[in-house]
Amino acid sequence: MRHRILFFLLLLSFAAQGQSTLWFYDDFVDNHHGWPVSESAENRYAVGNGVYTLEVKNGNVYWVWKYVHVNDGKDFIYEVIARKKTGEEGADFGITALGKNGTVYQFRINPTTQKSWVGSFKKEWKSIVNNEAKAFASEDYKASSSVKKDTTLNKLTLQRKGDEILFLVNNVEVFRGGYSKLFERFDGNLGFIVAGKMTMEVEKASVKQDNAVNTFPNMPAYLKKENLGPAVNTTYDEVVPRIAPDGKTIYYSIKQHPDNTGGTSDSDEAWYSELGKDGKWGPRKKLSAPPNGTGSTYVVSPLPDNNTLVMNCKYDENMNIIPEWGLSVVQKTTTGWKLRENIDIPDFYSKANILEMAVSADQKAILVTLKRQDSYGERDIYVSLKGEDGKWSIPFNIGNVVNTKGDESSPFMAADGVSLYFGSDGHPGYGASDIFVSHRLDDTWKNWSAPMNLGLAINTPGWDGYYTIPASGDFAYLTSDQNSIGKLDIVKLSIPDVAKPKPVVLVYGTVLNSKTKQPVQADITYRDLSNNKELGTATSNPVDGSYKIVLPAGVVYSFLAQKADFYAVSENIDLKKLNKYQEIKRDLYLSPIEVGQTVRLNNLFFDSNKFELRNESKAELDRLIAILKDNAQMKIKIEGHTDNVGDAASNMTLSGNRAKAVVAYLTNKGIEAGRLTSQGYGKGKPVGVNTTEEGRQKNRRVEFVILSK
Repeated sequence: MRHRILFFLLLLSFAAQGQSTLWFYDDFVDNHHGWPVSESAENRYAVGNGVYTLEVKNGNVYWVWKYVHVNDGKDFIYEVIARKKTGEEGADFGITALGKNGTVYQFRINPTTQKSWVGSFKKEWKSIVNNEAKAFASEDYKASSSVKKDTTLNKLTLQRKGDEILFLVNNVEVFRGGYSKLFERFDGNLGFIVAGKMTMEVEKASVKQDNAVNTFPNMPAYLKKENLGPAVNTTYDEVVPRIAPDGKTIYYSIKQHPDNTGGTSDSDEAWYSELGKDGKWGPRKKLSAPPNGTGSTYVVSPLPDNNTLVMNCKYDENMNIIPEWGLSVVQKTTTGWKLRENIDIPDFYSKANILEMAVSADQKAILVTLKRQDSYGERDIYVSLKGEDGKWSIPFNIGNVVNTKGDESSPFMAADGVSLYFGSDGHPGYGASDIFVSHRLDDTWKNWSAPMNLGLAINTPGWDGYYTIPASGDFAYLTSDQNSIGKLDIVKLSIPDVAKPKPVVLVYGTVLNSKTKQPVQADITYRDLSNNKELGTATSNPVDGSYKIVLPAGVVYSFLAQKADFYAVSENIDLKKLNKYQEIKRDLYLSPIEVGQTVRLNNLFFDSNKFELRNESKAELDRLIAILKDNAQMKIKIEGHTDNVGDAASNMTLSGNRAKAVVAYLTNKGIEAGRLTSQGYGKGKPVGVNTTEEGRQKNRRVEFVILSK
């Protein structure tokens, strides 16, 4: 017998809590599981109208399969409801399982003759008779009165029960064999088979298994998923939602929307909605073109400053889309969106045709799903890191703690920079693809905590993904087809405390000219104050100077705005003991470099009543050195000040010594002594009241005055 064989596995992802718990279900209403759809002279595959259709036109044998994560040491139940729609009398259909030894096991029925057959195929067809595999013979078909005739639906069940494997037709056992001896291990590969000229229609497929899911303790059993409503969602598919870190704008794509640039033939295009003061999402708006354009255009990541987007396209200087894969960073200007930079990742390739990406809030890491030579299975999550030279690394696999033999999808890095949320059909879960979280354990990006399933309250028997969280960590947004307006909708739910990312601070404010108090568009940088390492960047709004940055816990930060011809007044914030989300307002000042201008050196640090500069002060003074070297004729006066606590004479001496310590540091770094003078004023020039700690803090300061340029 000659056979042409085509495999595509039933896309399943499983595990569950409790005996025989449903962890996969598909009713084939749509193709969100990614079934193959094709048609040739030999066969046809199609999904829609509540069925998966497999048609064999040439009378050969075809089966479909794909890797499935399964705990093959535990019992499971694989159940399919299907029927013969049309076909010859001798044709049959059924379910399949692939063993680790490469043998395909088949459990087939003929609804015309009401017979069943259990067999295998490796190099030749074998019939399994009396629990032994023997050469195939037509008489090995057994009459089974439980098989319903012709086009009636039949329920086919493959069940592992201890050391045995059972095949049931409409709940009646028609075969029982030794699991370990005969079938070895299925390795989680399950699917369908059609033999002979026939059209098979699968209406439902499900898997149940007693297989503990790695989930958080005390996860709630139910969380209400709130549909964002018709202002956001349509009768089309809403996909790839990305919530801005401040939680006030959600970006997403709508597939085949008639208002897309390419109309209903276009794959998707970027839209957004803004949260109103009443807590309701406003009417959706299409992102302007550019950055939108014909083809697949979506927002990969809105950055914390609210003025910058990472897009999935490459643009030229005129913001025309370049027809090649890439990422671009675009910024808001007074006249529209402008290209800041194209992101070039070396040796970028994938054997899969689906790319899903996310950029970390600090813009130092790009996470992307790829299928490459070193992938563990289907698509894995890879990362490309931005070096100190501004160049991106070759993508590398983040490891098999996160990645599996299955398919990892829709990565999202929370604002804390360590909590990775992603979809997977390879880790034990409750449906076709579940959402998990894993935490980065070090800066190698290769060491991760064991992924935790977000539980039945969040995950469903279907495909779950595109999980996105604002900096507050209070709510999550994702796509769902449950109670949707049309197809996939965007929904919102509260995040249980155990599943939240680590706390961060959202710092916001306005960048201002210290002299005129007018807003300024500027670049913003934040650093680790202990070592001056740059940890992230942002940009202020070109119209009102507003900015936002997200700072994870555990670090003492310095941050400042930078612009040509200005000296930045830096700020600092200690988040070593942060234990909950906060929002803090800090305006940033830029002092024009001009004669007579006084500039406060905020990030100078001395021990109490001492004048030796602490190590954290070097970053501030090195910036001043750079300004002095760029302006070779500039002369400045360093001034020291104290509050009114303590002896006046001692305060005068202390303030003078601190000013002299700054001069000494500058001269030791090569600044000519003739360009520098210093003076201490003690408590004589207060800028705040001395009756409060906040006022006294303002008075304890070191400044410099520009004497000449």
